[in-house]
Order: sequence, then structure tokens, then C-alpha cells
Amino acid sequence: MFHQVYVAEPDREALRFLWCPGNDMTQPPVDYAMNVFLFGATCSPSCAAFALRKTAEDNLTGASNHAVQTVFKNFFVDDLLKSCSSVEEASSSVSELCPLLESGGFNLTKFLSNEPGVLSSVPEDDQASAMLDLNWMTSQQRRH
Repeated sequence: MFHQVYVAEPDREALRFLWCPGNDMTQPPVDYAMNVFLFGATCSPSCAAFALRKTAEDNLTGASNHAVQTVFKNFFVDDLLKSCSSVEEASSSVSELCPLLESGGFNLTKFLSNEPGVLSSVPEDDQASAMLDLNWMTSQQRRH
């Protein structure tokens, strides 16, 4: 997520680093500045969260209130955790959130659901690659 958020040009000086071309320590290092936020910088999570919320704010007229409120209330840094009361509501959330966040350069991926019907509305490439089966009880045991 951090690499999807650009650093303002005047602030790039704070994210300077040296790089030895080809990992050859005998060569003089090259001076670079990051154009995007990086994993490990103390400011990256809050800056990325701000950019995500700003994307929702900037699209108040083009997105449903439900989608905007989901961005405000259901994200923790780059993870969305949302419960819905029906497959239709969850699928609708996916179809509203993806374009809203794409307008700010964010691509939602690694979708996971305990309801297969929800995942059928998500492209396979955007689904989580592995899922732990937490259904330890059989359906007969759950009814009792």
C-alpha cells in the first residue's frame, strides 16, 4: 500500500538514501530520494491512511455514502475488515469500493470471505491465494 502513495516533492529530501550500484562497495554510492512511501518509515502508515481517507472524501459525490463510510470506519492501515448481513450486501460493497479506491490509485486485493457467494463476484486474481479452514465443526454440530 505504501508504494501507492506518493510523497510530496518538498518532503522527498527526508527519504534520501545511498545505493551502491550492482552491490559493488568499491564504486561510489548513488544518492536517491524516494518518490513513494516505504515500508518501515514511521510516517508511512499514517500517511497512507490519510491518503485512503482523502480519496474517499474527494469522491463524496461519485460514490455511495455506504462506500465512503466503509473507508472511514473499516480500514486499519491497508486491511479492510467488514461484516455484512447478506451476500448481496457484501458483493455490493465490493463493487462500490473497488472503483472508489481505484480513483485514488488504490487497488483492493486479497479478498477473503467465509461465504463463497461473495468471492464469486471478485476476480480470481484479486482473491486471497490461501485460506485457513476454520470450520472445525460439521454443519450437524453447528445446528445444535
